[in-house]
Parts: sequence; structure tokens; C-alpha cells
Amino acid sequence: MWISCGAPGSSPLAEPTPSPPPAQCGDGVVQGREECDDGNASNDDACLASCLRPAVWVSGDIHLHGHGCGDEVYSPGELLSFVESAGVQVGSALVWGVGYEEDRSFFTGRDSPVSTPSHRLHYDLEVSHFEAARGGHLLALGLRSLDFSPAPFDVPTGAPVVDWARAQGAVVGMAHGQFWPADGRFPQPPGGCCMPWELPVLVARGRMDFLAVEKPGPKSPLDDGVFLLWRALLNTGFRVPIAGGSDYTCLNHQFGPRTPRTDVLLEDPVSYEGFLEALRKGRSTVAIGRGNRLDLRISGARLGEEVHVGAGQPVEVDIETRFEQPGAVEVLVNGRVERTLGAEPGTGVGRFALSLASSAWIAARSRWVATSPVYVVVDGREIRASPDDACYLVRYVDHLSALRPGARPAYAEARAELLRRFTESGGAACP
Repeated sequence: MWISCGAPGSSPLAEPTPSPPPAQCGDGVVQGREECDDGNASNDDACLASCLRPAVWVSGDIHLHGHGCGDEVYSPGELLSFVESAGVQVGSALVWGVGYEEDRSFFTGRDSPVSTPSHRLHYDLEVSHFEAARGGHLLALGLRSLDFSPAPFDVPTGAPVVDWARAQGAVVGMAHGQFWPADGRFPQPPGGCCMPWELPVLVARGRMDFLAVEKPGPKSPLDDGVFLLWRALLNTGFRVPIAGGSDYTCLNHQFGPRTPRTDVLLEDPVSYEGFLEALRKGRSTVAIGRGNRLDLRISGARLGEEVHVGAGQPVEVDIETRFEQPGAVEVLVNGRVERTLGAEPGTGVGRFALSLASSAWIAARSRWVATSPVYVVVDGREIRASPDDACYLVRYVDHLSALRPGARPAYAEARAELLRRFTESGGAACP
């Protein structure tokens, strides 16, 4: 029995409440961060062996066209049939500079009338084959209007296209990340059909929501070039979700086993608005192969979220896989492989603890799926993982400024922000 040591007349101290026992996954009792506990080790039911509920995914193709790069022309009904046959639930049919007048007639700012409760088709915009596409191909999703310029095939007037789209609440990304050079050199004109020239500038100026790819690499949906660019941005402290699309019928003439798609975590009923909001929040993966899924949690935080810890305090890394074939999953910390886990076909889980000395982004990738990051904030400090990556981006903006002197005010703004982050990363001089 506890005895009071207080002054005469003081109330006796209450007996302390014993600490609860640590959660034991599999004991049939939901405790701690457990979301469920059905007392078994099966991953084929509504409760994983990790005592987490299986991730619920909605698949989308954010890059379809009614008019392709050749003579192909597809009606809304035909595009919806393609979406259904491809095994995705949400399709963005993008009006662009080819067939512009014909396809814009289908744009309403709402789902196409051919949509069903389980499959949505929605017309939006790709800034491609317009004069405004010089900086790269923008995907503007969730628009209320397509009229970014009274003369879209000429130099646009009024607000810049990205600001115009974001003022409507649109989710704006840049396509064709796979064209970025993998050898560390800067892209030179002509730079491929659709080089995302100004992506680093738009990210640095806070005007970009995601980066998309339309062709996968040989070992991951993100090839070495786009991974180099994405890693540099993330290591400089920017938060950039990733996404995938088919660019049907230009880069991909069918939705084959290696055509990228965007999967988002979305437990609500399928909707275009819900899909876009999940993408905006970074709750996304880029995936190939209809049956392949990969989820990552860090101490309960989901994709796109952040978790706060102290230096050296361990975080819990949870992996959930749904693969058609056996494979390996790499867990990346600031772009470096921290751990590799094996995965069998079907649904599997993995868990391990990880301690971080400084803030970091953590993502996972396999041959078929790459996730957007979870962000770990250590001791309240922002991610500043690499002065070399920050300097690479500074030097790229200088390179771009020499190519396009007319845009130098925007480039100067981006350069100042990148240089600030370079200094915060511990950099001394960026040549």
C-alpha cells in the first residue's frame, strides 16, 4: 500500500495506475496502434497479420486522350470502356492541342455522363501542343474552365497557366518525368518530345502538386532519370507526390502489363474529386501490373503524412504487399536503400524498427510499385538531406535561365529559395 508523505492534514497520494501491457498482435484485443486484432496470422481477411487493416486503393489513369498522336479518335464511351478494361476506376481524358475543338465539347467541369458509380471519366486539360507548353506538359485536373488563354495556340495572356489552374482549385502536375537525363547532366534542347523543363522551378515556387511518369524503368516504375530529379527535390525539402498515366494513345497504345497507373489510398466511394484530393495529399503510388500494390506506414502515418519524433527515437516501418509474383521491396531513406524485404505472391506484411538522427523522407519501391513518401520530422526540423542535391537544382535553374531569358524573374525567385535551402543543408559554396 502506498503511504502519503505529505504534511499533516494533506490527502493521501492515490495509488498509481499500472502501465498497460504492451500490445500483442494476435491476442484478439485491439491495443495501441493496432487497427484490428482477429487473433490469427492470415493476411487474406479484413485484418492483416500486423494487426492493421488492408490498404484500400482506387486506381486511376490521369493521362488519356480522345485524340491520339495519330489518326485515333475516341468518344467518351470508348474511353470509358478502355478505363474499365484496363482495370482502373478513374480516367482523366485530357483535352490538348490535337483535336482541341472536338474534345473540348465534352468538357463540363463534371464527370462525363457516360460515367458509372464504379468507373468515372472526367475531361480535363493537358497543356501540350500549345505555345504555353514550352516549359513542359502540365496536367491540370479538376478544372472548372479550359480557357487559360483567349488564343491558346498563341502566347498565352493573363495569369500564368499554373496560377490560373490552381485558382480554380485544380490539382496540377507535370508529365513525362521519364525523359529527365539519368547521368546527372542537364537536359539540352530539344530534350525529347516533352521534357519537364520547368518542374524544379515550379516546385521551388510552390506551384506543383505532383510529378507523373508514362514509361517505367527496367527495375522500378521510376527509371534512373526521374528518380534522380525526384530525389533531389525531396532531399532539398520539397514534398512531391508521384503518379503514373498511360498517355494513351501516344506513348502507350494499349494498357499493357508495364503501363503506369496511379493508385491512391481512398476508402470513400469512388469519385473523381476524392481521387484528386488523395493525389494532392501524396497518398499515391505509381504502379504497373493490374494486381500489384504496395503500401508503407511509418509509426502509423500513411503516405503523404508526417510523423514527429526525437533524434534517435525509433519509428516503426510497416510494409504491405500485394504482388502477382515473388519480389523484393526496398525501403528508401532520403533516396538510399535502408532495408530490403522479400515478398511472396499474394498479400504479405513486413515490419521493422528504424532510428533516424535527422529528418528524412521514407518511401518504398519494388519492380512493380513505387510509393510517394512518408515524412519523418526529427526534433521539429525540416528535411534538408543533401547540399549536393540542392546545389544541383540551383545550377539547373542557372542553366535554364540561360536558355529562356524571358522567364528570368520566376527563375530568380526559384533560385533564391533553392539557395536558401542549400545553405540550410550545410552547403558552403554552390559553384
